[in-house]
Amino acid sequence: MKITKRQLKRIIREEKAKLQKKQINESITDMRHYEEMIEGAAFDISERFMLDMGNLYEEEPERFNQSPQEWNRETMAASSELDRRISLSIAEVVREIETKLNSGEYAGVK
Repeated sequence: MKITKRQLKRIIREEKAKLQKKQINESITDMRHYEEMIEGAAFDISERFMLDMGNLYEEEPERFNQSPQEWNRETMAASSELDRRISLSIAEVVREIETKLNSGEYAGVK
């Protein structure tokens, strides 16, 4: 049975993805130690964002088509999304860095 280059590349990509997923699932790092710090940082940033957006409305209300209540609802929704996305992004980066470290990608780096 012959395998084409395209099929071989696909098989390699699939196997690589499986290995990467397995490495993430078998993380040496116990993420519980990081979860509180990540959630705290994400909350602080998203809270500051929400306050800044509220202040922006107060400083220049003529720039906005929304009522203050609508703007508050929108900034709260945006802040919640920002919080969630920051948390997910940081956790993913921690996993990626750990994987690189465990695979020796930092060996010899000065």
